Amino acid sequence: MNDAYIIIDPKYRDPDIFCEIIIGNRACRSTIQIYIDEGELAAVADALGKPGVEHLPVEFIPDDEMWMDLQFAALPSNGGKILQVTVINEDEFHFTTCLGFPLSPAEAVEMGDNLKAWLANPVCQFVWKG
Repeated sequence: MNDAYIIIDPKYRDPDIFCEIIIGNRACRSTIQIYIDEGELAAVADALGKPGVEHLPVEFIPDDEMWMDLQFAALPSNGGKILQVTVINEDEFHFTTCLGFPLSPAEAVEMGDNLKAWLANPVCQFVWKG
């Protein structure tokens, strides 16, 4: 067990979902409060359920108004997938946290289905522990 986890805690919707996202494993933990890109997360959920299909995030270019980002990617790996979650903070402290969560083919399909279900009705926490 790699003691990894993802928690997406929706706070409100206007119309986008503002969430607190917590990702971590034995080595590190990162928390961000940010609007989630529902289309991007839906594309990742879709890619998780399809063998050999990957989804890469759009390159983040910080500016005066946008200096934080949350990125999800689905990457093929040894028949399964890696769900990659990246938290970027380009304010005065500049840091990036990037965690990869290895998933078997069955786990990838399950994760994709669970993300799709959560996106359809994001009123409670999405919690994944691996």
